[in-house]
Parts: sequence; C-alpha cells; structure tokens
Amino acid sequence: MEDIREQYPLDLETTLEICDDYNVKHPRNRHTYMTSDFYVTYKDGKEKVFSVKPSRNVLKKKRAKEKLAVEKVYWEKFRHVPFEIVYKDEMNIVLAENIRMVCMFYDLSSVFDEMSMLKHYIATKKIQVDMESEPLDFQYLLEIYRDVLPEVKGGSLECSQH
Repeated sequence: MEDIREQYPLDLETTLEICDDYNVKHPRNRHTYMTSDFYVTYKDGKEKVFSVKPSRNVLKKKRAKEKLAVEKVYWEKFRHVPFEIVYKDEMNIVLAENIRMVCMFYDLSSVFDEMSMLKHYIATKKIQVDMESEPLDFQYLLEIYRDVLPEVKGGSLECSQH
C-alpha cells in the first residue's frame, strides 16, 4: 500500500445528488459530510475504499443499507473506485493487530530507535514475517534482524558498517 486515509470525506454535493436520485434521506442533515472508513491507494496506483462494519447483521437495518448504498454509488459510479464492505467479526484479529502495531512506523520520519526501525521494515515489507498466525514478538524479531537494520542514533539514521 502506498497511502491509507481514514474517515475520508465524500463530496457533499455528490452525496446529496445520490440521495435525491434514489429518494433516500441524507445522513443527519443536508449539511453533514459522509465519510468512508478507509480510502487506500496501492503502489501500482490502484485505489479501493473499505467500509468497516461490526457484522453482516448491519445489513438487516434498512437505514444502514441505504447509507451503504449511497457510499457504494458514490465510489463506484461517480469516482470509479471499487468499494467493499468489511465485517469485523470476519477479520483475522491477529493480522489486524499486527498491522496496527507496525503501520504507524510506515513513514520513515516516525523511526527513532532500533525497534521502530524494525517495525518500519516490517510495515514497508523490507522484512517479510508471518503477520497472520500469531502476534508478532518484536523483541525476538529484533534479535533475528538486528544485523540488517541501519543504525539509528540521535533520532537520525546512520549507515552501519557490517
């Protein structure tokens, strides 16, 4: 992934138009922006939008289905970006937690020590580890990969001589 934006605001005029076209009440009022949970841009330039819901039970509620339909039309018809609903109760929690633990270090400017450098290398896939089967043991991984990490001294990177 190249970029992930959370709670991405949708263009108000477009969502109002969609609601009017489909005879659906706009969320809250006609001055409130709708948002999408995650707007992802991949390294190859492709984009995708994800709406995260607790479970498929949300689809039993008419209003929830209406709002999801507006969001889907917005992205797929008006922006030509694929839209997907993701259900928390169907997610791999270990994978999600491991991603959460490393994603804040994706940007090199967040690196300040060996451990954050390790997490940066995992987030940017310079180091490949199993993210799905068990929580990452960062202390153990640091021992294994310490020799391939550049040194971080005083908040800046220094090339190490190995």
